[in-house]
Amino acid sequence: MYQIVEGNNPEVFQLDIFNGDLTALIDLDYETKTEYVIVVQATSAPLVSRATVHIRLKDMNDNEPVLHNFEIIFNNYITNKSNSFPSGIIGKVPAHDPDVSDKLRYKFESGNELNLLLLNADTGDLRLSRDLDNDRTLEAPMTISVSDGIHHVVALCTLRVTIITDDMLTNSITVRLENMSQERFLSPLLSLFLEGVAAVLSTTREAVFVFNIQNDTDVQGSILNVTFSALQPGGAAGKGTFFPSEELQEHIYLNRTLLRLISSQEVLPFDDNICLREPCENYMKCVSVLKFDSSPPFIASDTVLFRPIHPINGLRCRCPLGFTGDYCETEIDLCYSGPCKNNGRCRSREGGYTCECQEDFTGEHCELNASSGRCEPGVCKNGGMCVNRLAGGFMCQCPQGEFENPYCEMTTRSFPGQSFITFRGLRQRFHFTVSFTFASRERNALLLYNGRFNEKHDFIALEIIDEQIQLTFSGGETKTAVSPYIPGGVSDGQWHSVQLHYYNKPNIGRLGIPHGPSGEKVAVVAVDDCDISMAIRFGKQIGNYSCAAQGTQTGQKKSLDLTGPLLLGGVPNLP
Repeated sequence: MYQIVEGNNPEVFQLDIFNGDLTALIDLDYETKTEYVIVVQATSAPLVSRATVHIRLKDMNDNEPVLHNFEIIFNNYITNKSNSFPSGIIGKVPAHDPDVSDKLRYKFESGNELNLLLLNADTGDLRLSRDLDNDRTLEAPMTISVSDGIHHVVALCTLRVTIITDDMLTNSITVRLENMSQERFLSPLLSLFLEGVAAVLSTTREAVFVFNIQNDTDVQGSILNVTFSALQPGGAAGKGTFFPSEELQEHIYLNRTLLRLISSQEVLPFDDNICLREPCENYMKCVSVLKFDSSPPFIASDTVLFRPIHPINGLRCRCPLGFTGDYCETEIDLCYSGPCKNNGRCRSREGGYTCECQEDFTGEHCELNASSGRCEPGVCKNGGMCVNRLAGGFMCQCPQGEFENPYCEMTTRSFPGQSFITFRGLRQRFHFTVSFTFASRERNALLLYNGRFNEKHDFIALEIIDEQIQLTFSGGETKTAVSPYIPGGVSDGQWHSVQLHYYNKPNIGRLGIPHGPSGEKVAVVAVDDCDISMAIRFGKQIGNYSCAAQGTQTGQKKSLDLTGPLLLGGVPNLP
């Protein structure tokens, strides 16, 4: 009598107890399991014997090769001087055969008559033809087949050549994706990412150009850096205008939630820390400089071969407008030459000046006279129409809305709940003045915020806290709060004015001459009609006169670098 005593769990084989015939109860597949080991027993009372039986399967060509549609994305950096056209193997046809012993053969069936792709029929290795080393974009669909000698499968291979220019690279930004790998991003999330960016920018998917994906090696965890640029709506590749990197960064920053929903990817705050250590002397400005390397190899996933153009971060120091000296240690008063005409008042600011014009005068330098001059382009703001008067002079006809004469400027804006408005961020790093009027009944509200795109380090925030004005600011090391006080508070629905003056104290040399900035930063906040000097110096002595307050912050950091947008009325709900 015969029986299986070990190794048949689950039950795969059956052993005839009388003649010892061994039968498989299921279809055996080499690709599932190559060998089974069982122990059989033969009994002839009173004798018993056992033996180990090895059942080895032989591989049969019973499976088709697997080949999905795939694309080859060749980002060709034509202005690159290193002549790094990829002349070697860029990858291979992403096919495999479950039958491990099968020998695959590869062949282009159609679409590659010009031999733009060079294919090794035995290995599936792919190369690019030198004919692609030009400045022309290309999209070439081809059909490719794979055969194991018995089975034959066909798929679509699409070759996409994108011409990468210096203009495209200069106007690019890099976003950071959490828990992401290169392979997973390319298959299948690249398509969703392009759709998400296009939706945020109100442009087409074809106007978004991803030219680099690169693992972030400077942090722990799986962070993928994705670098791209985008054409403004209505533009075509080679003809349109790219979003400036600052504007592109602002759009993505404010719409990260939408991008996350469409792309199914966790988009992290920007990393803009390259100049955070303030490596430049005195008033010099640190500028991030990007160079690009097109020598890295193609990246392969299940459905994409992708040629990256790696950005290489660097920096340089330059002396900005409004400063001078061998080491950029001296600030220039740009009002010294009297640039404002017609008795306009010149207000000096960091890196420039502003002209405050007399009544009936306007223009950057108060050069336009509304009483006797004629219309000039741009004199009427916000879509207003300029009309020349018959007796001389001109007037602005303003569109409906919250625009004020005489030049259709917007001076008032209301903020319902969860709303805000954005402006370009403050670019003054060492001193600036911001003043505005507001009316609110909210006990607690955010009036103004300007920070960094990385949501860390330098920022200013002007708020209503318990009906009083409070400024909080940071140069990147500590936080300082400045809290003036007025009786009754500011949440009474009446109009109140706020003035914020921020400045960095200069280093004073041995001869009493200012020589570059110090690490001492000062912020002064005043509310309503306030004698600022009196309130700060003698406010307590003359009876709690505290409509102005001053805060000082010291540290190694010298400048206030605000890279993000200026937000009024609130901040976006960011993830």
